[in-house]
Amino acid sequence: MLEASILGLKYHRVLAEVVNTDFTESLKSSYDYSFVISYGSFDDHNYEVTKKSSLIIDLTDGENSFFNKFSSSLRNEIRKTYKISDLQFHMKFEDFEDLYEFHKQCERERDWHPVPPDELKNSINFAATFDGKLISAVSCYGSATRLRVGRIFSKRRDRHMTHISDRMFSAATRRIIYEFCQYGLD
Repeated sequence: MLEASILGLKYHRVLAEVVNTDFTESLKSSYDYSFVISYGSFDDHNYEVTKKSSLIIDLTDGENSFFNKFSSSLRNEIRKTYKISDLQFHMKFEDFEDLYEFHKQCERERDWHPVPPDELKNSINFAATFDGKLISAVSCYGSATRLRVGRIFSKRRDRHMTHISDRMFSAATRRIIYEFCQYGLD
């Protein structure tokens, strides 16, 4: 479960297979805002339920299962990233100040608001750098058997990054997702 706060309001994001009033009772009493993602059933009428597709990665079948679900061209893109020496991947990216500043810049370029610092800090963050500069990052949170992407952000729209192709940005982000799947299996 991801826990965070903003302006004194305490909230969480949690993944669950079965959601019912027994499951949500302690959440409602402990948080000002409750964000529950159910990949199974959801039975609590006190929640506003919105159905939408989102990337939730099931890790129960191991690496070959999720890697084989990628298209062959995507698997090839991921493999190619291992050969680009200036492209580095940072699992559980630790420099929060740099990451949050990067996140704010990326969101401003899309005319979006950044998430509260607490939310990003309490996420699991993976990043890619090219020539030592952050170019792409993904935040996630999860349960024992599943991961959910929180945010994907990159400098793809930055007019100062034209020396990096869209294909490189795309491959970097896909490799990050592959790497956090690997992380989830460990």
